[in-house]
Amino acid sequence: MNKCPRCENENLKEDYRYCPVCGVKLGTAPEVPVQEQYVKNIISKELFEIEKKRYKELKLFYFMNMLMFICLALNSISMLMQ
Repeated sequence: MNKCPRCENENLKEDYRYCPVCGVKLGTAPEVPVQEQYVKNIISKELFEIEKKRYKELKLFYFMNMLMFICLALNSISMLMQ
């Protein structure tokens, strides 16, 4: 076997039982149809974009909370100094 049926890794030796890249057991895994791989790639890319957007929103949320905390702290300090 020269090529992994799942990830198509070509750096396989004859004595390998598992693919060192994806971990599939060699010689027993059915090949995934190309169309199914394409659909999985599209879904993965869409999920990545959703997570990227969510991360940016969370970053902005934490930044705004930190600004609010600083403003409250400065307000408290100015009230104590009066």
